[in-house]
Amino acid sequence: MARCPGLFRCRPVGRQQSPTFDPSCAYDDRWACPLAPAENRVDAPIVAGELTYHD
Repeated sequence: MARCPGLFRCRPVGRQQSPTFDPSCAYDDRWACPLAPAENRVDAPIVAGELTYHD
């Protein structure tokens, strides 16, 4: 299994071989968090998908 950088705790996810790790803000509120705050989330559905081109 790959090693985790720095102070992060690694744990495997499902059957994948790549580990995940907690962001730095999981350890202390004074650290910057890469996750978007809740007020930046959109409640409306976003319709997206693959485009189909006609011949």
